[in-house]
Amino acid sequence: MEIKTNAENALRSLREILQQIDTNSDISEIKEKKEQLISINKTINELKNKNISIPEEVQTLKIKLVVEIEKYDTACSAIGFIENEMNILRKEILSIKKNFMNNSGKINEDSGSGKTFDNPRILIIDNHQYKISKWYEVLIIVGNYILKKGKRLPSNRQYGVNILVSQDPNRLKAPKKLENGFFIATKYNKQLTLNYARQLLIDCGLNCRMSVITEKDDRISPKI
Repeated sequence: MEIKTNAENALRSLREILQQIDTNSDISEIKEKKEQLISINKTINELKNKNISIPEEVQTLKIKLVVEIEKYDTACSAIGFIENEMNILRKEILSIKKNFMNNSGKINEDSGSGKTFDNPRILIIDNHQYKISKWYEVLIIVGNYILKKGKRLPSNRQYGVNILVSQDPNRLKAPKKLENGFFIATKYNKQLTLNYARQLLIDCGLNCRMSVITEKDDRISPKI
């Protein structure tokens, strides 16, 4: 609700700018008008000191300049307000994005018990079974499985915005060392981990069946 309010305020101020500012004016023109206004005020004061009546066209020009300058100043204030609102929006969006990323891999809870059952227990690749307890282990095992099959891992290849395998651990998220000395990134949520693992197998020419048995699956299935 607060984000919506901030956005509405920003849009309202933007409409005010469009109504107030002369799109044909630039800063140099406004500066020139301010100088003209100063000169006119000086002339008016001199005329008053000499008890000389002020020509109507001078008064009219002064009013016109004052209005135009005030519109420009108001528009500048509105722009400053919008910039401030947009900064607030950016921070709130980044906060929401961060919370979403933190929660996107969160495991589900078994109803009523308060205990989680989405932890991985066994990784199956074709007829091979591997006991695991953390999701990141899937990528490590898949990486080493590919190497044992005599295949080369795609080093420094982009998967979206991420690199999965590299000799340089500094290029990776939470790098873990593989059997060939290379490193594999592991800091991903459950779904990304599974997607990347399957994609690695495909990219290395291995048409493997891969699945993971979780604690929840194990509770309703015979133990392997």
